[in-house]
Amino acid sequence: PYANGGNYSNWELSAERANASRRELVRGGMAENKILRVVGMASSIHLDKNDGLAPVNRRISIIVLNESEMANILHEYEGAVPITDLQQLKQLPAPHTETPAPHTETPAPPEILPEKVPEPAAPDQTPPQNSAAAADTTQ
Repeated sequence: PYANGGNYSNWELSAERANASRRELVRGGMAENKILRVVGMASSIHLDKNDGLAPVNRRISIIVLNESEMANILHEYEGAVPITDLQQLKQLPAPHTETPAPHTETPAPPEILPEKVPEPAAPDQTPPQNSAAAADTTQ
């Protein structure tokens, strides 16, 4: 992770890297309205999971969409309000959240069964066998 001792983190560095790439694309002739999104991911998705500081983890991704895919994505965000338009955001209705009714029914108490008292163990009823008798029965 990037840290220079101040409040500048890997997130800012990553976002600036992505935005610098966007500026170069526009400077090179790409229409600015063709760029849908610029994202800095910092150290959130490593290509080299074993070494977070590996150079391969400092990258940018450029995704080029055809016209129909671009239209699909834009259709998903129809009616979205840019975060910079605060007046429109204040006029939006509050999101509807359903609050569940409080649970007033008390559960039935668990059935309490009397404890079983173990019966005393019976003494061993088999007579001890001596080794000579055991030898006679096996023949």
